[in-house]
Amino acid sequence: MIGAVVGRRGGHVDAAFLWVAAGALAAGFVTGLAGFGVGIVALGFWLHVMEPVVAGPLVAICSVAGQVRSIVHVRRAISVRRVLPFVIGGAMGIPLGVFLLNFIDAADLKVGLGMFLIAYSLFGLVARPGAVFADAGPFGDGAVGFGGGIFGGIAGLSGPLVTVWCGLRGWAGDAQRATWQPYNLSVLTLVVAAYASQELLTREVGLLTLISVPALLVGVQLGLMAYRRVDESGFRRTVLILLLASGTWLVANNVLADRGGQDDKSANGVRDFFDVSDRNVMAAPAGTARPASSGAMSRLGGALSLNTPLRGESETELDCLAPSARCARRAAAYSV
Repeated sequence: MIGAVVGRRGGHVDAAFLWVAAGALAAGFVTGLAGFGVGIVALGFWLHVMEPVVAGPLVAICSVAGQVRSIVHVRRAISVRRVLPFVIGGAMGIPLGVFLLNFIDAADLKVGLGMFLIAYSLFGLVARPGAVFADAGPFGDGAVGFGGGIFGGIAGLSGPLVTVWCGLRGWAGDAQRATWQPYNLSVLTLVVAAYASQELLTREVGLLTLISVPALLVGVQLGLMAYRRVDESGFRRTVLILLLASGTWLVANNVLADRGGQDDKSANGVRDFFDVSDRNVMAAPAGTARPASSGAMSRLGGALSLNTPLRGESETELDCLAPSARCARRAAAYSV
């Protein structure tokens, strides 16, 4: 089917899939080098060729794959005693973050976190604060994990606080990675499970996973090779520069970009493949089963917008619902 569609669409679809693979390769390299960064790198590529409702689950899946592969490198440095407070705190914070989503503007929260990351990384690059919280202990670690879980529940940003905290604890590079990588892996696995429970792991996400994960794993291997050549000072600078890039992206994406959503034309590349596939299925003989399609995904993408009522629903009825409840109701109505 892919060959037939590419033949009808020409190089446009080829370029879109290559762009997906390039984003995965770059994200994998950064993950192998620093132990985090799939989302911030990959989304810079993927949002040009796919809709956010597809990119979100794909980032989560690739993040889990990248963590599973790269965590092997620091497995001997993993201490359950050190990691457990973060994981317990994060698991407790996620439900609170989901609850607060009803009352907090996630975009404003991302801007605030982005500005914090920019300030911290610039300060760290200039002043080198060192082990400010070396004696914080497991309760301090658990509190930071809890805060990361809250950010994860609200905006999917569980990692930055823990990454910053590990640096302020003064731990060596391997110890830092051996802390935030198991933490991120635990939280991201919960996120993938949540996507699956909402039936968002669709055929489109599945195909793109088959394209992106192999490229990601190649990138992770290259990043691990680079990590072995970086000393403690170089690793610290690398993490701070990535945090600076993450903060800048968060601020730019939520302040300078149009908050009304991505331009539909920017996400047409990958979607073209599934739109043609859907038309082929519609033309199939009567009685032929119709598989889940990106036509349904497109409806779901539109449904996740809080501005369009469902069939038989009035705007007044929707206004009575909290934002997260509206999203859940739309997702249920258009699940594939």
